[in-house]
Amino acid sequence: MAGIFFSADEILSIAVRIEENGQKFYSACADSNSDANLKKVFNYLAGEERKHKSTFEKLREKMGDYNFEPSLYTEEADLYLKALADVQVFSPGADVVKLAKETRDVVSILSLAIGAEKDSILFYGEMLELAPDENKKTISAIIREEQSHIVQLDLLKRAITARTS
Repeated sequence: MAGIFFSADEILSIAVRIEENGQKFYSACADSNSDANLKKVFNYLAGEERKHKSTFEKLREKMGDYNFEPSLYTEEADLYLKALADVQVFSPGADVVKLAKETRDVVSILSLAIGAEKDSILFYGEMLELAPDENKKTISAIIREEQSHIVQLDLLKRAITARTS
């Protein structure tokens, strides 16, 4: 069975769409919350996703028609990347605005956001393995930012949970 391998352009296109959906999700969360502190957090996260999108767009232009070395990129890797991209909360086909508006419970929204950030880290970790050396630093920085988002979201979730307990 021959694999249908992603090009660098396709992988980065998925990353751009994941970040777009993250931005839409966090913006919808900000719009649907009346708590000023939550609005501030969600708007900050939307801005972070916007920055990541821009970074991936620049990488996409820079990498152009880059082809991965066959020894690094197997059919199994292709299927794994596709599965990661398809199951994310921020996946390209997800209706994240509807999801944010339908999820009224703040703790549930934060749990969704934490899960989405974790999924993104998994996807970007796989991208990191395949990327040329000159792009690894940029992708690593985005992974670290996504990790810091998890910490922020988890701290906020814990504070809200403690307040309501």
